[in-house]
Amino acid sequence: MKCIEGTLSEKLDDISRSVGAESGLSRGCRYFTGNFPWVARYDMFRKRIMINQEFLSLLTGDEALAVLVHEVAHAAQRKRYFLRSIITIIFSATVITGITQAEFALLGLLYTSQLFLAILMLAITLADLFIILPLVVKWSICLFNLKRFEIEADLLAARVVGKEQLISALKKAHISNLHARSSIFRRLIERWLLSVDTCVHLPYDERLEFIQNYTY
Repeated sequence: MKCIEGTLSEKLDDISRSVGAESGLSRGCRYFTGNFPWVARYDMFRKRIMINQEFLSLLTGDEALAVLVHEVAHAAQRKRYFLRSIITIIFSATVITGITQAEFALLGLLYTSQLFLAILMLAITLADLFIILPLVVKWSICLFNLKRFEIEADLLAARVVGKEQLISALKKAHISNLHARSSIFRRLIERWLLSVDTCVHLPYDERLEFIQNYTY
């Protein structure tokens, strides 16, 4: 992992101050490049922005700025996004707890051997963990409309850097093959994240069209 310095970092600092993102970014180095398994990401807890080195090498200066300004927007949204995320987690946990209690209440009505009951409880627990939980979390994310934060970030990048630069960077991100080099476990997580992506981002073609038609 390497710190991004120079003109790009200075431009990002100026933009961060202008949009009120300073509190969402750490002091010292805030922008990093490295062999990350994602294109670009804002780390809410460590307050820094990270972009994949290989992806960065594909971008022009303005395209890189557009991608990173999008992440700066997330730093400015940090408190609102954190609150919405907490609400989403609490809601998901409440729903899962209710489902689990109902399942075990039904199991209590069964008159069967303790061994079979234990096996059944294990199967239900695994189903809850790997099927029900991801579905509930995805539904909760859609319900609480986290997509608005991504739209705001896109619009800031389009306004500050330019629509064409952002669209060009998004096209390069869309065809990148970074995920293929991830571990199997990480790819499973990424596959689930891609299924959730429809609740966080506009569909790819619609997203590009929305940015292209944006007037400012």
